[in-house]
Amino acid sequence: MSKATWRVPGRRETGSGLRRIGVLLAAALLPVVPTAVPGHAAAAESRGGHAPLAPADLTVGDRARPLDVEGAPLFGWRPRDVDPGERQTAYQIRVARTGAGPGGSRQVWDSGKVASARQAYVAYDGPELPGGTGYTWTVRTWDRTGAASPWAGRAAFDTGISDSRGTSLS
Repeated sequence: MSKATWRVPGRRETGSGLRRIGVLLAAALLPVVPTAVPGHAAAAESRGGHAPLAPADLTVGDRARPLDVEGAPLFGWRPRDVDPGERQTAYQIRVARTGAGPGGSRQVWDSGKVASARQAYVAYDGPELPGGTGYTWTVRTWDRTGAASPWAGRAAFDTGISDSRGTSLS
Protein backbone atom coordinates (compact mmCIF):
# COMPACT_ATOMS: atom_id res chain seq x y z
CA MET A 1 0.00 0.00 0.00
CA SER A 2 1.37 3.45 -0.83
CA LYS A 3 1.25 6.53 1.40
CA ALA A 4 -1.21 9.33 0.59
CA THR A 5 0.40 12.17 -1.26
CA TRP A 6 -0.25 15.84 -1.34
CA ARG A 7 1.23 17.80 -4.17
CA VAL A 8 2.90 21.17 -3.89
CA PRO A 9 4.10 22.48 -7.27
CA GLY A 10 7.64 21.26 -7.72
CA ARG A 11 7.60 19.16 -4.54
CA ARG A 12 6.19 15.82 -3.47
CA GLU A 13 4.91 15.56 0.13
CA THR A 14 3.91 12.41 1.96
CA GLY A 15 1.43 11.99 4.82
CA SER A 16 4.18 12.62 7.44
CA GLY A 17 5.04 15.88 5.66
CA LEU A 18 1.39 16.92 5.92
CA ARG A 19 1.42 16.27 9.66
CA ARG A 20 4.56 18.36 9.99
CA ILE A 21 2.91 21.25 8.10
CA GLY A 22 -0.23 20.90 10.24
CA VAL A 23 1.78 21.06 13.48
CA LEU A 24 3.73 24.10 12.27
CA LEU A 25 0.53 25.85 11.20
CA ALA A 26 -1.14 25.09 14.56
CA ALA A 27 1.92 26.37 16.46
CA ALA A 28 1.97 29.56 14.41
CA LEU A 29 -1.70 30.26 15.12
CA LEU A 30 -1.62 29.36 18.82
CA PRO A 31 -0.50 32.80 20.09
CA VAL A 32 -3.35 34.42 18.14
CA VAL A 33 -6.17 32.30 19.55
CA PRO A 34 -6.32 33.70 23.15
CA THR A 35 -6.62 37.29 21.92
CA ALA A 36 -9.36 36.24 19.51
CA VAL A 37 -11.59 34.99 22.35
CA PRO A 38 -14.26 37.66 22.98
CA GLY A 39 -13.68 39.61 26.19
CA HIS A 40 -10.31 38.02 26.94
CA ALA A 41 -8.19 41.12 26.27
CA ALA A 42 -10.59 43.43 28.12
CA ALA A 43 -10.61 41.12 31.14
CA ALA A 44 -6.82 40.97 31.23
CA GLU A 45 -6.55 44.76 30.99
CA SER A 46 -9.11 45.39 33.74
CA ARG A 47 -7.30 42.96 36.09
CA GLY A 48 -4.04 44.85 35.72
CA GLY A 49 -2.21 42.49 37.96
CA HIS A 50 0.28 44.80 39.66
CA ALA A 51 -0.13 47.21 42.54
CA PRO A 52 1.10 50.73 41.77
CA LEU A 53 4.69 51.59 42.61
CA ALA A 54 5.42 54.17 45.31
CA PRO A 55 4.75 57.73 44.08
CA ALA A 56 7.83 59.75 43.09
CA ASP A 57 8.93 63.37 42.67
CA LEU A 58 7.16 64.70 45.77
CA THR A 59 6.85 68.49 45.83
CA VAL A 60 5.33 71.25 47.95
CA GLY A 61 4.32 74.24 45.86
CA ASP A 62 6.29 72.81 42.91
CA ARG A 63 9.51 72.71 44.97
CA ALA A 64 11.31 69.59 46.19
CA ARG A 65 12.44 70.95 49.60
CA PRO A 66 10.92 74.37 50.32
CA LEU A 67 12.12 76.19 53.42
CA ASP A 68 9.49 78.93 53.56
CA VAL A 69 5.99 77.54 52.96
CA GLU A 70 3.35 80.16 53.73
CA GLY A 71 -0.25 79.14 54.32
CA ALA A 72 -1.56 75.69 53.50
CA PRO A 73 1.04 73.58 51.67
CA LEU A 74 0.10 72.40 48.17
CA PHE A 75 1.36 68.85 47.63
CA GLY A 76 2.25 67.17 44.36
CA TRP A 77 3.62 63.81 43.22
CA ARG A 78 3.98 61.55 40.20
CA PRO A 79 2.03 58.29 40.45
CA ARG A 80 3.80 55.25 38.99
CA ASP A 81 2.35 51.98 37.71
CA VAL A 82 3.75 49.25 35.45
CA ASP A 83 0.34 48.22 34.09
CA PRO A 84 -0.46 49.89 30.74
CA GLY A 85 -3.25 52.45 30.82
CA GLU A 86 -3.42 52.44 34.61
CA ARG A 87 -4.35 55.59 36.50
CA GLN A 88 -4.57 56.91 40.05
CA THR A 89 -8.06 56.75 41.56
CA ALA A 90 -7.31 57.76 45.17
CA TYR A 91 -4.55 59.04 47.44
CA GLN A 92 -3.67 59.37 51.12
CA ILE A 93 -1.29 61.99 52.54
CA ARG A 94 0.36 62.01 55.98
CA VAL A 95 2.20 65.00 57.46
CA ALA A 96 4.42 64.82 60.55
CA ARG A 97 6.26 67.47 62.57
CA THR A 98 10.00 66.76 62.70
CA GLY A 99 11.97 66.64 65.94
CA ALA A 100 8.89 66.32 68.14
CA GLY A 101 9.33 63.79 70.94
CA PRO A 102 11.50 60.74 71.37
CA GLY A 103 10.52 59.16 68.03
CA GLY A 104 11.75 62.22 66.16
CA SER A 105 8.41 63.08 64.54
CA ARG A 106 4.73 63.35 65.41
CA GLN A 107 1.91 62.96 62.91
CA VAL A 108 -0.16 66.12 62.62
CA TRP A 109 -2.47 65.18 59.73
CA ASP A 110 -3.69 62.13 57.85
CA SER A 111 -5.98 62.86 54.92
CA GLY A 112 -7.40 59.35 54.97
CA LYS A 113 -8.16 57.74 51.62
CA VAL A 114 -9.44 60.42 49.22
CA ALA A 115 -11.11 59.27 46.00
CA SER A 116 -9.44 61.55 43.45
CA ALA A 117 -7.15 61.42 40.42
CA ARG A 118 -5.63 64.75 41.51
CA GLN A 119 -1.85 64.69 41.94
CA ALA A 120 -0.84 68.34 41.81
CA TYR A 121 -1.67 71.30 44.05
CA VAL A 122 -3.45 69.07 46.57
CA ALA A 123 -4.13 71.37 49.54
CA TYR A 124 -3.22 70.49 53.13
CA ASP A 125 -6.44 70.34 55.15
CA GLY A 126 -5.21 69.75 58.70
CA PRO A 127 -4.64 71.97 61.74
CA GLU A 128 -2.72 75.21 61.28
CA LEU A 129 1.02 74.70 60.88
CA PRO A 130 3.08 77.07 63.07
CA GLY A 131 5.79 79.11 61.35
CA GLY A 132 9.46 78.19 61.54
CA THR A 133 8.73 74.49 61.92
CA GLY A 134 9.99 71.49 59.97
CA TYR A 135 7.67 68.83 58.60
CA THR A 136 7.89 65.64 56.60
CA TRP A 137 5.18 64.17 54.43
CA THR A 138 4.43 61.11 52.37
CA VAL A 139 1.71 59.86 50.06
CA ARG A 140 0.38 56.60 48.67
CA THR A 141 -2.02 56.04 45.78
CA TRP A 142 -4.59 53.51 44.60
CA ASP A 143 -5.20 52.32 41.04
CA ARG A 144 -8.50 51.51 39.34
CA THR A 145 -8.37 47.89 40.57
CA GLY A 146 -8.25 49.12 44.19
CA ALA A 147 -4.61 48.12 44.73
CA ALA A 148 -2.62 50.48 46.98
CA SER A 149 0.95 51.58 46.34
CA PRO A 150 3.61 51.51 49.04
CA TRP A 151 4.14 54.82 50.83
CA ALA A 152 6.49 57.19 49.02
CA GLY A 153 9.79 58.07 50.65
CA ARG A 154 9.34 61.00 53.03
CA ALA A 155 9.79 64.53 51.67
CA ALA A 156 10.37 67.60 53.82
CA PHE A 157 9.34 71.24 54.03
CA ASP A 158 9.58 74.08 56.54
CA THR A 159 6.98 76.71 57.26
CA GLY A 160 8.05 80.34 56.91
CA ILE A 161 8.67 82.64 59.86
CA SER A 162 6.35 85.60 60.36
CA ASP A 163 6.82 88.66 62.54
CA SER A 164 4.24 89.68 65.16
CA ARG A 165 2.14 91.45 62.50
CA GLY A 166 1.91 88.28 60.34
CA THR A 167 4.36 89.58 57.73
CA SER A 168 6.62 86.94 56.27
CA LEU A 169 10.33 87.29 57.10
CA SER A 170 11.51 84.71 54.56
